[in-house]
Amino acid sequence: MKKLQYSNSFSLLLGLFMLFSLLGCDESDITGYQPTGIANGVLDVTINTFVQNDPQFSQFAEVLRLSGVDQQLEGGEYTLFLPTDTAFSSFLAKQDFNSISDIPVDSLKLLALHHLLDGKLMSPRDFTDEPQQFKPLAGEPLTIDLIDFRPDGLFFLIRANNIVVQTSNLEPTNGAIHVLKDNALGF
Repeated sequence: MKKLQYSNSFSLLLGLFMLFSLLGCDESDITGYQPTGIANGVLDVTINTFVQNDPQFSQFAEVLRLSGVDQQLEGGEYTLFLPTDTAFSSFLAKQDFNSISDIPVDSLKLLALHHLLDGKLMSPRDFTDEPQQFKPLAGEPLTIDLIDFRPDGLFFLIRANNIVVQTSNLEPTNGAIHVLKDNALGF
């Protein structure tokens, strides 16, 4: 079984993968998700249920299942920076894996936890136009800032480690989801 090497090149690879991730977004009948920028969408499901039931996130759903993080996301309160399947397809090809199940479980868990912050963080309430450091559940801190914001709160764009968030402020029952843009995975 191949092992991922955690180094600066891995971080760079993950960052590049994040830049090429979220292109194909269709509405899901189950979750009602649409990539509209500001969702302000209250969801009547947990983070895990949302991810498990939206086909755009099936590979991240598999990461959660295989790593065991899915059970953690049924309770508590978290913020998830969510990559789409497009991101994982590119990542798998670059890492020479055929599927998510080829990646070691410890690596999957690290990947999943690096996309999660403890607590519910919403934009623009919890982010500023000055870069702020936030500690994910695993890995290096994330730098998050508003890159475009109107004071009336009707338009804002956030960025996590220089990766633009495509849709922000999805509100599942146990936190917040911000969908990453442009093939983004891993930070």
